[in-house]
Amino acid sequence: MSAAVDDPLPALRDVVRRHWGYDTFRPLQLDAMRAVLDGRDSLVVLPTGGGKSLCYQAPALVLGGTTVVVSPLIALMKDQVDGLRECGVAAAQLDSSLSGREKTKVEAALSGGARCDSAESGRSRCKCGSTEWCQQNRRGRFRAGSHWNGGR
Repeated sequence: MSAAVDDPLPALRDVVRRHWGYDTFRPLQLDAMRAVLDGRDSLVVLPTGGGKSLCYQAPALVLGGTTVVVSPLIALMKDQVDGLRECGVAAAQLDSSLSGREKTKVEAALSGGARCDSAESGRSRCKCGSTEWCQQNRRGRFRAGSHWNGGR
């Protein structure tokens, strides 16, 4: 699927229903998701628990390929990755809490070489990386099908 999606609503509704079990969007979520699908920058300000994460997670599944989410919060990354896995989405995190062996495994998967977790089927669709990891590993090193999103 191309970066711009003509009518994203059916695909987004399907992905959100299938993976998260929601039938409706919260206020501003659809606008934010359309911005992601159109390849536009956006600033999404919603309260805690307002559904910000879904604003980049659902479009990542609609776009296909791999989406990289950058966050300085390791605990949030772990929660997001665990939540994605519970919803049936292959996901991995890459940060200073991982051992050298674990980092190598995730980096290989990010480059398209291997699975991130033996329980996953196929390569990860969403990767959460810390800011220090992204500074050390330039995005050009990874395959062209990756989408980059800054998460907070």
